Amino acid sequence: MKLNFSFFIFFMCICGNLFSQDGLKEFRVKATDNSPKFYSQCKESGAPLGALVFYTDIPDLNFSMPNTPSSLKNKPVFDSECNCYVLCVNPTGMSMKYHIRITAPGYKPEEAFLVKDVKAGTPQYFTVTKLIDTLPPPSKFHFGFLGGLSIASMATNALLFNDDNLSSTSFHAGMFFEFKLNKNFSIQPELLFVKKGAKGYKEEYLLYEDGSLYIIENLDTKVYINYLEIPISLIYNINMGKNDALFIGAGPAFSYGLSGKIILSNDLDEVSSDGLFEGGDDAIFKRFDYGFNIMAGYCFKRFFVRAGYNIGLSNIFNTADSNDTKYKNKCLNFSVGIKF
Repeated sequence: MKLNFSFFIFFMCICGNLFSQDGLKEFRVKATDNSPKFYSQCKESGAPLGALVFYTDIPDLNFSMPNTPSSLKNKPVFDSECNCYVLCVNPTGMSMKYHIRITAPGYKPEEAFLVKDVKAGTPQYFTVTKLIDTLPPPSKFHFGFLGGLSIASMATNALLFNDDNLSSTSFHAGMFFEFKLNKNFSIQPELLFVKKGAKGYKEEYLLYEDGSLYIIENLDTKVYINYLEIPISLIYNINMGKNDALFIGAGPAFSYGLSGKIILSNDLDEVSSDGLFEGGDDAIFKRFDYGFNIMAGYCFKRFFVRAGYNIGLSNIFNTADSNDTKYKNKCLNFSVGIKF
């Protein structure tokens, strides 16, 4: 239980860190052919240096040169006449290459880009512009509906399932909400109705009742449980162009048992019980379950298909010998949906 709780804390910390980056603005660096005055400050002992000139209206730009020897780094000079930063460099040969990284308060940092053919006495010019002024902000909220096929089973050591533990085919349906954290990441809580369960077979089952021993042959067991489930997934979206995206996701899932039924049958008789959650502390199964959910899928504009797997981490068996008998849900889901 301590390990599972630590995972949930770790998951929420990741989401919070991604969300904190979402409010930052972006800028773009682009080469330009402007060639104003020669920069006299880019001289050293009378010998001209290479000049990298960055025109911008973004205040307080900071420049660094990753993977560049310290002797070649120079503090940029701001020229108020042309509203630009001038970075003087000292090429040691006919030409040099420099990796430049730019940061600014309130903006996402620019990944280091390569400037080639830097020569002494020959300036190169760039513009640094705010993307937020030219691009409309993307929508940060979506909702939609989904449903599909569920293949449910249980990880159990119960004697009823010893000879054969089979899956149960059912369905799921519900809605979801998507909150964009940044260009690639989003948080997606869902509210689903999910039908889970399992099927088992026992060639010979020994039943003790009222001091007598009964042998039941060819016993089939079917367990059906209806859950209201809330998965909360961290989604990573990979842009495939033309509003299409490949996505993967993972996160915790919480379930509440609405109703359940167990059916025992053989060639001679069939009995069933609908009270799996009734009786308080004497109920057969616990109502609450939690687990871990993973998914992968593809989005075609507003429509998507996906496959997911939910593994229960809680033993839902609730009787006195629950320390020995284990029932844990497992469910493979195939879904189609629409996003608005």
